[in-house]
This record gives sequence, structure tokens and C-alpha cells, in this order.
Amino acid sequence: MRTKVSLARDGELYVLRLTVPQVDLIESLLVFMDNRPESDLVLRVWIGCTGSQISLLRGKVASSEASRFSLDELHTLLAALVVVPTLFSCEEDFYIKIGFFKENSLEVSLGLASAMKMLD
Repeated sequence: MRTKVSLARDGELYVLRLTVPQVDLIESLLVFMDNRPESDLVLRVWIGCTGSQISLLRGKVASSEASRFSLDELHTLLAALVVVPTLFSCEEDFYIKIGFFKENSLEVSLGLASAMKMLD
């Protein structure tokens, strides 16, 4: 999986360009988090948004290969990429549920963090 992420500034928003596999990975992570039984408070601590916000973000991620995100939304994507792998005790369970390897999630998180660092 390509781990480089394209990010550009557009006023107060950020244009995020993802490959199809990156979109699929992030969407799978958000679906997983959206189906969690935890309260909105727990979700906010884990990934920075509530269940209803996850649904909106899923739609934005899936809508195209170049979408505009707020800084808070980018933080939620990064948090999901990092947190969800920690919720699984083994690689096999993560792969079965998410459809990707844990390393894919962590490498895309590094790609997103690196892309933001390049804008700074």
C-alpha cells in the first residue's frame, strides 16, 4: 500500500488526496469505530469525535479522492489510524475485521503526519 499522503492548504481547510486503498482503509477504520458500543465521551477521547460525527466523516472520506477537511477532522483520521490497531490483540483479528494489516494503518498515519509537517 502506498503510504505517502498528499495534503494541501485551502484557506482554513486542508485538501487531502488519498489513493483508493487508503480511502478503503480509513473507511474501514471509521466503520469499525462507528459500530463500537462505547459512549460518545469514550469515542471523543479515543478519536476526537462523536458517533454522529464519525458517520459524516465517513461520507467525506468516501466521497472522492480529494476532499476538504478541517484540522479537527484530520486529527480524527490520524487518531483512528493509530488507535484502532491498539484495540486488537493480534494481527489476524485486525486483518479479519478491517481488511488490512496493522502496519498499513500505522504507515498511513505516518504519511499523514509527515504531509502536515511539510505544510508547517
